[in-house]
Amino acid sequence: MSEDWQRIGDDDFAGFGRRHIAVRRSDNGDTYLVVADDSDQYQVRLTYDGVELLLDVERKFISPEGVYRLSGGLSDRGDRFGIERYAWVELLLTSPAVVSYWGNAILLRQDFEA
Repeated sequence: MSEDWQRIGDDDFAGFGRRHIAVRRSDNGDTYLVVADDSDQYQVRLTYDGVELLLDVERKFISPEGVYRLSGGLSDRGDRFGIERYAWVELLLTSPAVVSYWGNAILLRQDFEA
């Protein structure tokens, strides 16, 4: 995949559709649900063990191949997700999808679509 990502403006539409993604945690094998819906360009929902967190989308990118990458911070601490309080989250809408959790420029964990 190309590394030539193009940034999509904050108020510009990113047409990634509606995706319900079952993601497997790499640390304990549990699964959680990620819902990305292009009708809401500013948030992605992550639900694990009955708790919902919001990924506040701060950056949107598209690759030359048409793959979307959404990233930003979490609406809450993320303790239940087993990540640092101030983690940066990146959702790569490939097949399979990948959710990466970053802290202080260090990859903390990468979870993959189940």
